[in-house]
Amino acid sequence: MGVGESAVRRMAGLARRPPVYVVRIVGVTCAVCLILGGYEGLMALTATHLPRGAMSRVTCEWSGDQVVSSGVLRNMGSTDARFQVTPRFVIAGVGRIGTPVMASFVRVPAGSSRRWTWTYARHMHGMAGSPITGCTPSVQTIPPPSSND
Repeated sequence: MGVGESAVRRMAGLARRPPVYVVRIVGVTCAVCLILGGYEGLMALTATHLPRGAMSRVTCEWSGDQVVSSGVLRNMGSTDARFQVTPRFVIAGVGRIGTPVMASFVRVPAGSSRRWTWTYARHMHGMAGSPITGCTPSVQTIPPPSSND
């Protein structure tokens, strides 16, 4: 094996491991958070964002003169979460319908899925059967209450 080959292998090995000073900085930071803030201090450092929810198999269809929207809500995070699902759909000739006032709330365990179904409370006389040209509910994570609440 030539001199150049061993240098390349050493560099490749370094690329897979963080330098020692990075490991020490992370370790010291975690220790300080534990000492000053206890478990909550460490969790504040490591929990960078709320779990994300994702909808799949979304449908919007007529049931008599009401629109029923449904889908599967998946919690993509590693902690249980509560999500606000706001239905949004478009009826040809009417336009987009869906506001936060119409939202429903769904609790989903970490890494799990829940079926979501919502019925538009208003009867849409004369529009029943009109083509539904869009169906895209929005999903927002509801932050858990803080210990100060």
